[in-house]
Amino acid sequence: MLNHLQGRADGLAIGAGLARFGAQRLAAIQRGAEAQAGECLRGLTAILQVMTMITRHLGDDVPTHVVRDIAAHLHAQTQALSCWNALADHATYLWQQPTIANGLARHYVTHAKALGEWPDD
Repeated sequence: MLNHLQGRADGLAIGAGLARFGAQRLAAIQRGAEAQAGECLRGLTAILQVMTMITRHLGDDVPTHVVRDIAAHLHAQTQALSCWNALADHATYLWQQPTIANGLARHYVTHAKALGEWPDD
């Protein structure tokens, strides 16, 4: 869904999926994305706290699978944080630049029609 909203499908400009929304919806998407980014930061903080406690108590005896699991969670949270921040940034930009948003929205609709994913008028 995030890829689609951010316009990461083949042949689409970044933000093209977002561009079809009006100012109120873009503002809501921006607020929601920022809230999700905040959740990711809280998750990263929690994971780092767990890692700190584990290494303090177990030192060099931390099992390899635990380190791998923590690394995987850190990676996933970091990726999610990046996506949510990008979504918030794109929504804000398009909200503040309606002329650019209109051009991207036209491009999005044209592309979707060519793929048969948009109803004909």
